[in-house]
Amino acid sequence: MWRRPVERARRWRQNWPTTARWGRVRDAAILLLGPIDDDDFLAAQDWIVSHGRQTMQRVQDDPDGLVELAPDRHNARIDWFCGLPLEAHIAATGAPFAIDGPSGPDTPLGTPADLTDETRTRQPFSQADGLPRRQSVD
Repeated sequence: MWRRPVERARRWRQNWPTTARWGRVRDAAILLLGPIDDDDFLAAQDWIVSHGRQTMQRVQDDPDGLVELAPDRHNARIDWFCGLPLEAHIAATGAPFAIDGPSGPDTPLGTPADLTDETRTRQPFSQADGLPRRQSVD
């Protein structure tokens, strides 16, 4: 059990240089693109990633390299990967996922609760379902 925090800290130390490098890229992106909020920066990260691994690593190593992408800066605020989960789901299942809720019968399953019985309605769920009550420790 004590190893998990140690492993987590080790992974944090391993990944920190990569995480910290995006902060410098954000500063360069602000200079190139103007003020950006968190959502805009996520879109800018996707834009950088869309240019390929080598470009991404080059920009992370030297954020001034973001200038190389300046001719394509009009695409920087586009949400590049917003449709990716839907496309992957269609490719895997052959149908889009339900956006408004699960597909199924329009009527709820189970028996409706009688809310007119005030005593039963005020019971804790554990008693209402016939489950044993939790023991209190005094």
